[in-house]
Amino acid sequence: MSSTGGLASDQVREHLTALDDAVSGLLDADLSAVSDSDVVLIMQQLEKSLRRAGAVSLRLIVESAERSLPATLGYNSPNKLLVEVLRVSAADASARVAAARDLGLFHTTSGEQMEAALPETASAQRDGDIGADHARVIRKIMRKIPHAVTNADVASAESILAQCARGGTPEDVESAGHRLLAHLDPDGNLGDDRERSRRRGVSLGRQDSESGILGRHRGLPVTVIVTTTLDQLEKAAGGMTTADSFPSATR
Repeated sequence: MSSTGGLASDQVREHLTALDDAVSGLLDADLSAVSDSDVVLIMQQLEKSLRRAGAVSLRLIVESAERSLPATLGYNSPNKLLVEVLRVSAADASARVAAARDLGLFHTTSGEQMEAALPETASAQRDGDIGADHARVIRKIMRKIPHAVTNADVASAESILAQCARGGTPEDVESAGHRLLAHLDPDGNLGDDRERSRRRGVSLGRQDSESGILGRHRGLPVTVIVTTTLDQLEKAAGGMTTADSFPSATR
């Protein structure tokens, strides 16, 4: 191992040690003397930290995939690696790998870091403003956007959903997502079975921006049919572009 690699490993271990010490300290802390308002604040701060830790977990999944660690260690998929190494369920492993595919920061073969497939959602998770359930709902809604919707409109929709998630619950985001989908495809005619099959076929691994995989992975085909502007999308989502303006979801 190079001296640079050794230093990096030492720094990561130091961070993990500090994290473990912090958790141990919180487990042993006397909460009986904490005020009611501080209990709520502690819950919120802990939740924020756990959400950010989830983003770190996705980074490690991407790193392992880009290094081809599953194959190197004798596993036939990233999912199987997580099941065996972390002792998680197959369903949990599948959910983590799917999240890493959409929120992780992959690199080209030349080492250049690419933007996440859902950049605004990924940023919100790294900030600790949204959790795995928020991200799962956004990803589900984004998969339902038809192939025919333009790149700009897809990006606008993802940005709106991510901002909704920063100030609302996963249920709020789902409600907003349904309104966005209805606005983008009011007649329900823009999607087809081929498109849905294409989106299900994306796999996790090193991606090259010139290979075409990233475009399919991100679901951003260049087809100009719908000309929805960001302003129109915001209106369709009930004007929910900031946490302060996010109303309660209604069905």
